Amino acid sequence: MSIVSTTEYARAFARQKSLSDTDWVARCDELAQQQRVLFLEMTTFLRDGLPLEQSRCLIDYLSTLQFLGCELGTSASAPVMLPEFQAAIKRSLQFFHAIKTDDRPHFDRMAQAWHESVVTRTKPLVWAGCIETLRQPGLLNHPLTEGIVVTIYAIADVFSRRFEEFSAKDRQRV
Repeated sequence: MSIVSTTEYARAFARQKSLSDTDWVARCDELAQQQRVLFLEMTTFLRDGLPLEQSRCLIDYLSTLQFLGCELGTSASAPVMLPEFQAAIKRSLQFFHAIKTDDRPHFDRMAQAWHESVVTRTKPLVWAGCIETLRQPGLLNHPLTEGIVVTIYAIADVFSRRFEEFSAKDRQRV
């Protein structure tokens, strides 16, 4: 499998959402082993006061991406180490800094450039899942919203790059 399709994403998301509470806790244990840095980052929001329902949405998104990564292979699902995550956080912060403006044409150009880069160089489904996660009720109304947005954007960035890299390697073999 070289490209993450809508069907594959939907299947991974449905798999995550179908977990019973007991299975969900077991999945969290797996994520703590498979993606320790990212999982611990997600759990800090719960610790800092994000309600369980919203925290669960964030963890469900991470789990869905990890399920997809595991289907692609070890390079796509390998643990994200702190330097890789820090680089993604830096890109996230730079993007959000760049779009802060009262100049509507500048904002529109930045949004268009982001959209074009997502469509042409990364995996749009990863970003669609990111946006859908952020649209969950109550998530963007919480005092931790800024950190949540930066973090989930960085996680989408990491997996999107990994999935694209895997796809590029697969295309080279053909």
